[in-house]
Amino acid sequence: MKLSLIAIFTAGLLAGCSVTGEGDPTALSGGSGGSGGSASALGGETLGVAGSGGATEKTLGFDAVTPLLGDGGVVGSSVSGGSGGIVARNLSAQTLSSVPVLGEVAGQLPVEDGVLPAEVSGAFMDGLAQLGEQAPALGVSGGGGLGEDLFGTDITGTLIGTQGGLAPDLLAGGNDGQLGSAAPADSAPLAPVGGPVAGVLDGAQASPNDGNVNDLTPILTPLLQAALGAGGDSGSPAPGVALPEVPVDDLAPVLLPAVGVASEGLAMPLLPDGSTGSDVILPVVFGPAAGVAGETLPLGTIADTAVTVLP
Repeated sequence: MKLSLIAIFTAGLLAGCSVTGEGDPTALSGGSGGSGGSASALGGETLGVAGSGGATEKTLGFDAVTPLLGDGGVVGSSVSGGSGGIVARNLSAQTLSSVPVLGEVAGQLPVEDGVLPAEVSGAFMDGLAQLGEQAPALGVSGGGGLGEDLFGTDITGTLIGTQGGLAPDLLAGGNDGQLGSAAPADSAPLAPVGGPVAGVLDGAQASPNDGNVNDLTPILTPLLQAALGAGGDSGSPAPGVALPEVPVDDLAPVLLPAVGVASEGLAMPLLPDGSTGSDVILPVVFGPAAGVAGETLPLGTIADTAVTVLP
């Protein structure tokens, strides 16, 4: 009876709840994971390496990443976030110097009180500007570019965007770029590869609050009910398997402490800002992992097949 109640409760949790970055269950907003037409950070969580107050600005004195990668695409969106990103919240010049290996490397750089001199940052930015002015757009990404002609979808544009930084600017240009017309338009000979890759990228952007956990419900719920015998004879699509031989009472002294230890471990602060294991691990599981599964696996077909073979 206890197992059946646990199964029903867990199935209901999967069907209607998700996990936020703070580890609290919240009602799902509906819809599946993905970029929704514009790329976003992996799992909806920005790192804060780039952007105002980000890790590079804290340690170097200026944002050296955004001018290179921009803040669009999966990569740019993930590394951006400034002071609100998870890395920036937990990193400073002081904490960097306290790390044995990184501290020694940082000590060899022309760092003055935790920041590079203005001459270094100025030379860096000037160099990037000159490269951007002189190098032609290649046309790998963008509408009608080489990527679309080969893969049927703009994978490069999804990854790094098409503007806002040196790398996306150089690779963009679409059909008008240097390589934009290198392959026949709309031929897409590598579409069998491009489709799954695009699905993975879309799913990996899923936030734990996007409702993508609902994508897993058709397969997880019947399997859970069948394994724990929750279906019974009530007409459930998965009647369930009676498990009278399982010594639940004998296992309880082992299982319950194990669950308690796991819960305590997830509740322990892992990062200097107080982020716990739940804050770091659960959003990844219920965000990108569930999103990729929902985008790439035929979950409905798998669920239908599982129901037919379950006792």
